[in-house]
Parts: sequence; C-alpha cells; structure tokens
Amino acid sequence: MVLYENMMSDPVKVKKLVNFLGVPFTNTERSGVVKEVVKLCSFKNLSSLEVNSTGIADRIGGFPMENSAYFRRGKVDDW
Repeated sequence: MVLYENMMSDPVKVKKLVNFLGVPFTNTERSGVVKEVVKLCSFKNLSSLEVNSTGIADRIGGFPMENSAYFRRGKVDDW
C-alpha cells in the first residue's frame, strides 16, 4: 500500500507508485529522475504555481471555487 505519509517520509517510494501505475522508470531515469519528480510534484512547488494560486475552477454542479482553495498547509495528518 502506498500512503501519502509514507511517500513524504521516503519520497523514493514514488518508484512503487509508478510500478503500480504500469509506467516504471527506465534504468536511465532511475539515476535522479525520481528525486526530480518528487521535487516537481511537491506541495511547495505546486501551490506556488500561478495557475494554482489564482483563478477559479468550474466544479461539477455549477459552484465555482478558487483554485487556491485546493491547497491547505501540505502537512501530514492535516485533514
């Protein structure tokens, strides 16, 4: 089982996730790509993107919601 908390404590577990999704890293990619993927997909990086801090998303049901509302503190067990 892949849990968010486990991936935060050991980001290299991304390998387990990509294997589960059926798109494992190649031998060439394994030498640093995993850490780069974790960096690009980090809460800090994603929440700082302009598209995620501005604008409004149209949700199903017709209730618009600001994109920034999808990001909270990015802390483990902050639910």
